[in-house]
Amino acid sequence: MKLAALLSFTSLSLVSGATRTFTPPKDAFNNPVFMTAAKFNGGTTSELVVCPSGDCTSGQTIKVSVDSLKITDESGSELETFTISSAEWSEIIKETDGGLDVSTTTYTATLQDSETVTFTAKIFHAPGTTKITAIRSASVRAGAVKFSVRFPTWPSSDAPVSGQKLKLVLKLEGKTSTGTSPELSIGYSEDVLDTRVVSLGEGMFMDVPSKARFDEGDSDTDISQVVAGSAKTLELSFPAFIEGWYDSVIRSTDPSAAKPAPVVFKAPNDADGEPIVLTAANFVKGQAGKLVF
Repeated sequence: MKLAALLSFTSLSLVSGATRTFTPPKDAFNNPVFMTAAKFNGGTTSELVVCPSGDCTSGQTIKVSVDSLKITDESGSELETFTISSAEWSEIIKETDGGLDVSTTTYTATLQDSETVTFTAKIFHAPGTTKITAIRSASVRAGAVKFSVRFPTWPSSDAPVSGQKLKLVLKLEGKTSTGTSPELSIGYSEDVLDTRVVSLGEGMFMDVPSKARFDEGDSDTDISQVVAGSAKTLELSFPAFIEGWYDSVIRSTDPSAAKPAPVVFKAPNDADGEPIVLTAANFVKGQAGKLVF
């Protein structure tokens, strides 16, 4: 039987009118296909809480939300600050990204007049690769989250001017399985060019490309990233554009984020090399066993 035939529908519910909760799809034996759970909180911050082990209470969590959005001039002086309207994350849909099944939800908020910003979260059902810039791809594990932002227009009512920057500041907070919240640090990816890696502690990371795609172009444009470790913020600074897209990847390499490997039982053979019984079994810690007769 094909894997797709074994999957149940993804669970996504709306709680208290503002929070959506996600749990991973399950196979025919009621075991999760991957471990990641998530919560999507509405309001004015587009808050996303990723739970790599599936335990949002006592396990690891990675929280991402909007701290501020503003335009500065060439000297860095602030020209305009935006207030994000209250919005909710959309209903989940199952689609594909680069041939991989993903569970997707979006959050679209109004900035001023008719200008909008859209955040998208895609949770991968299987390992593979995904495009993170016009020319770069990154490897993803099952349960990794692609977190994207799209500006369909330059957010100001005035046309963009050379030298201006749009600065999006994200609040990033990782909580370890022991309840601590380490300071952020940033380094360079050893696997993907033009990509930096924000460490949130205990194997939790956010891969943030140094490039973005603007104006439906097939090439990438440099952006800058600044991390404030103790404040737990990431500033993304984009040069002036007409339309802009930016992708990042949230992931955990901690063992708790990996689906437990099964312990396989196979009956011993008799003197003639034949199994003494025909029963075999897979046992996974914390999950139902699979018996094969």
